[in-house]
Amino acid sequence: MQDPLRLLQVIVGEPEGGAERFFVKLALALAKRGLSQKLVIQRDPSRAAELREGGCDVVEMDFGSGIKGLAARYRLRRIAGEFKPDVALAWMNRAARRMPRGPFATAGRLGGYYPTRFYRKCDWLVCNTPDLVRFVVEDGWSAERAVMISNFGELSPAAALSRAQFDTPEDAPLLLAMGRLHPDKGFDVLLKALAGVPGAYLWLAGAGHRDGALRALASELGVEKRVRFLGWRDDQAALLGACDICVVPSRHEPLSNVVVEAWSLGIPVVAAASEGPSWLIRDGETGLICPVDDAPALSTALSRAIEDTALRRHIAEGGHARWRAEFSEDAICRQYLEFFQRIAAARQQHQGY
Repeated sequence: MQDPLRLLQVIVGEPEGGAERFFVKLALALAKRGLSQKLVIQRDPSRAAELREGGCDVVEMDFGSGIKGLAARYRLRRIAGEFKPDVALAWMNRAARRMPRGPFATAGRLGGYYPTRFYRKCDWLVCNTPDLVRFVVEDGWSAERAVMISNFGELSPAAALSRAQFDTPEDAPLLLAMGRLHPDKGFDVLLKALAGVPGAYLWLAGAGHRDGALRALASELGVEKRVRFLGWRDDQAALLGACDICVVPSRHEPLSNVVVEAWSLGIPVVAAASEGPSWLIRDGETGLICPVDDAPALSTALSRAIEDTALRRHIAEGGHARWRAEFSEDAICRQYLEFFQRIAAARQQHQGY
């Protein structure tokens, strides 16, 4: 009888971010399916508690530079030696650069357009969109060792947040945008678009260094009374349940977990045609797409969705159907488990086992 597969996952992530959030979701989903895992994460008591509550074996470490960084690398090497994984999965380049070598298959997971030189310690790369596969191959990575496994965006339905909690009229069209307050996310474009959609309110859930600039822009545009800055939130389902339309105005977005999460709950999506959303969304079928960095076009798309109830229902149903077929937890976990088994077997064969 074949021994059960053992997976080491390493992430040196930020307290907030889409990749970090998906790491937690995938680890918990794999734990539910009985996979033996060891998770090594940047010290984060809240994240560690959530993972442990889901049955995961978690080690928190202080990754850094100098003596602290050397100590972390030594400890990670010792953990790998004791755990004896069949597969090690490094999340993004900071973990890939620190990953120890050993008698196991090593994969790097990319969620962005990062140079492949950061993944020299990896045997395989996991990209979450076809365009990322194209990118790494053009950057010199072997096409045979680059695979596409997307993210699942499965949110459990939750009671919608009360609009009154954020001083929002019950009868007003409500837009929701979520993500880091970073220029790539295009929230400045969304605020400009909101100025052309009278009567609509916007909940902006996110944190980051652009907070002050975005608040100032909202005031300059005269929309500050219709915008609610919610800070970073972990209740995405409740937020989505309260809104009429989910908006993803990103200038750059390799995938967009937000699109898939909105689809999982049957919420209509309007997005800019950045890398991920333009792959995910079929315009007029699973959402509405407009050009990147084009506030008037975004205003037009939002107004169209607000005014046409039948269209909103149609794109919401189309998005949910695509999510169910391609981006559910079951579909994505099955792909990951098959991939882990395949590369572990290939590694063993290479070593002559």
